[in-house]
Amino acid sequence: MHALKTCSALAIAFAIGGCAPAAKTTDAGAQPAPDTATPSTPPQTAAAQSPPPMGKRAAPPPGEVLSPFMGFKGGGEGWRIESFNTERYNHRTTLTWGNVAQGAEGMLVYQPTPDGSLERKVLVGRLNVAGTGKDTTVELVEDDCTGGDGITHDHTVIVTVSGMDPMRGCGDLAI
Repeated sequence: MHALKTCSALAIAFAIGGCAPAAKTTDAGAQPAPDTATPSTPPQTAAAQSPPPMGKRAAPPPGEVLSPFMGFKGGGEGWRIESFNTERYNHRTTLTWGNVAQGAEGMLVYQPTPDGSLERKVLVGRLNVAGTGKDTTVELVEDDCTGGDGITHDHTVIVTVSGMDPMRGCGDLAI
């Protein structure tokens, strides 16, 4: 009967949180130092370890805001630009012109308009042009724009790179 009570008590202890051995005392009656062989940091979740699926972006941390658009593609006569949101307001941007050998890339940051309007979107930052960071501004103005190929796009795109003539063309937001 005593063995049955002990088994039942152990089963209940495991069910409500497990059993831990009693702390051993030293000769002086003091508790031993805690075991530091294992770290006490909680393990990361699978969501924290893996990036979001392609075409998706991770939810922002509480209180953080994401750019209102995932990215865009655009261009005009002799140039192309692609920009994709990587995190928060940051957009990885690639600009090519002339021939494919001439180009620039870098990180531009979305600048919200004071009135919160999304009809005009502005990215600013520096693009690496031939090893030199150049101040860059990209404006996307929401209006119909017909490209040289006759296709109508949703935005006019204006790219200004320090030391270069402004580039004006058409573009569309990424879906």
